[in-house]
Amino acid sequence: MRTLKVILPLLLVIAGCSRNDLDQTNENLNDLPKKARVNVQAFEQYGIWTTNVSENRKLERTFNGDLSFNSSPNGNPIIEVDSRAGNRSQYIDGFGYTLTGGSAELIDNMSEGSKSALLNNLFGYTQAGQNKINVIRIAIGSEDLTRNAYTLNDNPPGGIDLPQNHFSLAKDERKIRVLKRILQINPNIKIIATPWSAPAWMKDNTNLKGGRLKTDSNNGNQIYYESYATYFRKYVQAMKEQHGIEIWAVTPQNEPQSGNHLPSMIMLYYEHNNFIQYHLYNKLSSLPNRPHIIAYDHNPGFESTTGMTGVDYVRNLLNNNDLINKIEGVAWHLYTGNINDLSTIHNEFKDRRNPPIGTFFTEQWLERKSYFDNVDFMWHINTIMIDALNNFSRTALEWNLASNPNTDIRTSDSAKDACQICMGAVTINGSNYSFNVSYYTIAHLSRFLGDGAQRLFPKPHGVGNIKYAAFVNDKSPYARIMLIANDNDQAKNLNLKYIDYDGNVKYAAITVPAKSAQTYVWKQN
Repeated sequence: MRTLKVILPLLLVIAGCSRNDLDQTNENLNDLPKKARVNVQAFEQYGIWTTNVSENRKLERTFNGDLSFNSSPNGNPIIEVDSRAGNRSQYIDGFGYTLTGGSAELIDNMSEGSKSALLNNLFGYTQAGQNKINVIRIAIGSEDLTRNAYTLNDNPPGGIDLPQNHFSLAKDERKIRVLKRILQINPNIKIIATPWSAPAWMKDNTNLKGGRLKTDSNNGNQIYYESYATYFRKYVQAMKEQHGIEIWAVTPQNEPQSGNHLPSMIMLYYEHNNFIQYHLYNKLSSLPNRPHIIAYDHNPGFESTTGMTGVDYVRNLLNNNDLINKIEGVAWHLYTGNINDLSTIHNEFKDRRNPPIGTFFTEQWLERKSYFDNVDFMWHINTIMIDALNNFSRTALEWNLASNPNTDIRTSDSAKDACQICMGAVTINGSNYSFNVSYYTIAHLSRFLGDGAQRLFPKPHGVGNIKYAAFVNDKSPYARIMLIANDNDQAKNLNLKYIDYDGNVKYAAITVPAKSAQTYVWKQN
């Protein structure tokens, strides 16, 4: 029986595609042909890729070849990967980051050669070693990691513009320019757009920080809610018509239970429900490129601003039978609460509609002092890349894509207004760049999994402080995938029990090194 030494195993397979590189960045993407992906994995193929905290290995290919299986196990603990149809769970939409204003500024200012190399590394999907990022989250207007707080209709003439006649994408020009470069590399990127705040003139405190939408009514119609829905519609239309950028999904408000950042806005659960059910859904539903609506976009835990947990907030939303059929799902962060809370909501509401309500993990930050030799890498692998997906999430997104060495692109120098130490997946210093913890965390799945991947139910989720997530991708010949993490101080010897589509059972002896993560890719049969 062959023993494979592995560091924190992870298994993924990706379906690649080919396309011609496009040189022009100022054209409307509507004019460009959309390239279809070829559903064949021809690049990473099969083997083991390892990130080992103690040995300073970062997504290194530590085994080149197929796993060696036997008909019986040895005496070590068993982890099971059952790829039969009845053991399959959610399809995976993808992995990525938020393209903040600061990220776009740093990328836009790079030399052409460095910029091209970085973006192809992150978003390319036709070569080995490319990370194949396929989900990008962007702010509608600014977030707190931009030099100035703004929306897309600030200070209209007369102070009020309910029809949103002065809506403009002009302040988002740099972000759009970088986004178009990314879409030229991969036209199939899924874009999630989220506002951090409505324009200040629409809010009860007339400030971009905190406050709530005004509730003024005219003949029973909440005019500011209706106007804000028009703001969303104009955004989706303008991105598509002016730039050829299609928005895949929107969330009504980033972190609606917090008004602590610049910009930010509080949206109580009944306001959230009201806005989606009676305004936003109606405004977006008639668009030919109607995006999904994903609710919430905040923590599952307790929030002092509103005095309730995120689980209860979402429960109140989904108990509305009309609203639950107007949204694609619920988005989560994890600054308070427990990652297993995602399953709590999924299990409570999975039978309320078909298909079940979707789960999306959309943000988790890393601070500037985060390194591979402390707890950060292992925590993010275990919690974001394994636990979130095992708790039914269709996405795994870390926070900002890029930062500079001082992490000082932000709307304010006050920690009360903006994150002072948020480190991106990439640190950019002029035209030089280096990769950080969240780059490798995401890459352990994004580089391998591919379009059409489906999660398998692990049995059990963990063995002796070993966690793993397993996937199949029937579009690829190398589509049995496992991500496994060993957070122990010692290596662990295990049996990988693999059940193929026809029910045949075989075993591979593996050793998972201490404080490590690995991606395993092996053949279907």
